[in-house]
Amino acid sequence: AGYRNSIELATFLDCVPLLLTIGDAFSKFWGFRAMTVLLSGLPGKLRDKEVEYVNKSVIFKAGGPRLVHGLVLSLLDQGASDLIRMVMSDILQSVLCSFAD
Repeated sequence: AGYRNSIELATFLDCVPLLLTIGDAFSKFWGFRAMTVLLSGLPGKLRDKEVEYVNKSVIFKAGGPRLVHGLVLSLLDQGASDLIRMVMSDILQSVLCSFAD
């Protein structure tokens, strides 16, 4: 429930679209890595699908098409660091692919 409570904070929602504007690759990686945990939960922990669904809905409504466009562009950008590509692909995988439970 901790994820669900923090994801609904207005300050968090204001920050989601701003993640794409971060210029420093290291900072951008950790910003999006935190988002990955909100979307997928912690590795090795029991998943709460209801919380994941709420988190995904809130994040993608806050970021809108601009967020999805930015994620895809980051994967296609030849100049993007491997860290950025890795975290962006993790986010897209968590949204587009189902997990085997």
